[in-house]
Amino acid sequence: MARGLKIHLPIIGLATLLMLPALFSPTMLRDSFWIDWVWSDQFTAELAVGHLYPRWFPLANGGAGSPTFYFYPPLAFYVSGLLGLIGLSTYIAIIGCFAIGLVLSGYTMLAWLQGTRRPLLGAMLFMAAPYHMFDFYGRGAMAECFAIALLPLVALGLRRASEKRPTLLAFAYAGMILTHLPLALLTSLFLIVPWCAWHREIRPYVLPLALAIAMAAIYLVPALALNGYRRSDMLWADPAYQARNWSLIFWSQSVVPGMRLVFAAILLSTLIPIVRLWLAGEKRIAYYAAGCGLIAAGVIPAIWALPLLREVQFPFRMMPLIEFAIATGIASASLSGRRLLVAMSPTLMLTPVFVLVHQQEKAPKMAWLEAFHPEVPENRLAKPLPWPKWPEQLGLVISLVGLAGAGTMAARQSRRKRQLA
Repeated sequence: MARGLKIHLPIIGLATLLMLPALFSPTMLRDSFWIDWVWSDQFTAELAVGHLYPRWFPLANGGAGSPTFYFYPPLAFYVSGLLGLIGLSTYIAIIGCFAIGLVLSGYTMLAWLQGTRRPLLGAMLFMAAPYHMFDFYGRGAMAECFAIALLPLVALGLRRASEKRPTLLAFAYAGMILTHLPLALLTSLFLIVPWCAWHREIRPYVLPLALAIAMAAIYLVPALALNGYRRSDMLWADPAYQARNWSLIFWSQSVVPGMRLVFAAILLSTLIPIVRLWLAGEKRIAYYAAGCGLIAAGVIPAIWALPLLREVQFPFRMMPLIEFAIATGIASASLSGRRLLVAMSPTLMLTPVFVLVHQQEKAPKMAWLEAFHPEVPENRLAKPLPWPKWPEQLGLVISLVGLAGAGTMAARQSRRKRQLA
């Protein structure tokens, strides 16, 4: 009991401390917060009338409707939607989803760090990492924040798959795809691929990853098959949404200056812990974090013009991977006293700024959101969706097959565990 309290109290206490400013500040509708509100409000309403997977929002655009969740992964919005169903207001349900994701990130990181020198400290650093907090308070990126909590589970799943326990990898990776596709893509390219390369094997991971993609087909198949029916070109029409323009080395005037400065500040803050980890002997983690940082900084802008990567929109979405590596290194390294404090100093200095300093300008009015439910331009239809909607049916069938395969895998893993016991 006492050991449980030593784990739960710090994680829940830190989450509460980090969330308090959001509870006492005026309603936040800047950046993506207003999108969270519009989508969560309609998602909850559709769940309330019995639509188990809401894809079409009839209230959007003043009643014209929107195919939002044919193209956007739904998992985080199930969380806010279920909170709305129990009676919370849409805005409080959104804050609740952020809070659940924050607490979950602490526990998933703690699970990943078991066996290190200071797993609880590493978990708390991951929770309070600067980009993690800016993603909430500065960007209002609800789905991305929730996906960050799944990142340690993907890493833990990779480790377990190498030990012939692949089930967690299948479910964790499926969950990330169903939460935030850009972060899932970056995790695939810059965590899963390096992991396989370092261990010089891919066989243990192929089946669980394939089953994960199959389980996520209920979202992926309609999103890919119907993408041509919406104004997806609007995702990259604005130069600020083109990843190659965000290079911190070769500056472009087309991106948001304030956001680029924040990105630069967060990325530069990783230098101190990376150097400290390298000096402490955690060279592999230091090289990995530094390499991800150089890619994110746009040292070679052409990388962000490659297929798939150009669709990530913002290179700063690499930051969760860098902060994950740094928190892992600090939990593992032989550091104590002043050296440990130096390694943690960027988080201790930068995170409070993002938590306590909020700007409200350029935010839409709540009355307008309630009356009109505006939609982002890329989710407007270029032509009517086809009928019958075979991609939904095909995606459901593939997901059920994937779920059955993952269930069989879990049963075999459980049986093997009993035999070994």
